[in-house]
Amino acid sequence: MHKIEPSPDTSHPESHSLVLVGKETETAQMADMEQKLYSSARFFAAEADHSFTSPCATLVRDLIRAGLNNMRDARRLASLDYDEAEANLSRLVSAMVESARKTAAIKGPSAPLFHDHAQLPKPSIREGDFVSAKRLCPIWPFC
Repeated sequence: MHKIEPSPDTSHPESHSLVLVGKETETAQMADMEQKLYSSARFFAAEADHSFTSPCATLVRDLIRAGLNNMRDARRLASLDYDEAEANLSRLVSAMVESARKTAAIKGPSAPLFHDHAQLPKPSIREGDFVSAKRLCPIWPFC
């Protein structure tokens, strides 16, 4: 069971943080937040009609884990902190999409011709696009 108490962080007086009961609860909370942030990243990419390649998806998950560890270490696990992390993740994914579009414009279309537009694969966000997006760093809590 979680109990809400005021955050010891005085820079956010209205902020509240979850009091975690035991290591298992903390692990479960972090796993839940990781899944939610990764789902958000996939949603942000899909909104721009893109998707992550498998290797890039692994990098995004690793980035999210690192960000969550930074949040935990800073004792910033309140919903306002999560919202800030999600907004910054959206900025990173937007930068990845921008990079992917530039790369596609330079290389030109590489997909085979499809007669049915619904069969067209979504443009991919690759590892190079991930690296390119890190130009936004430092961006809390990810880098």
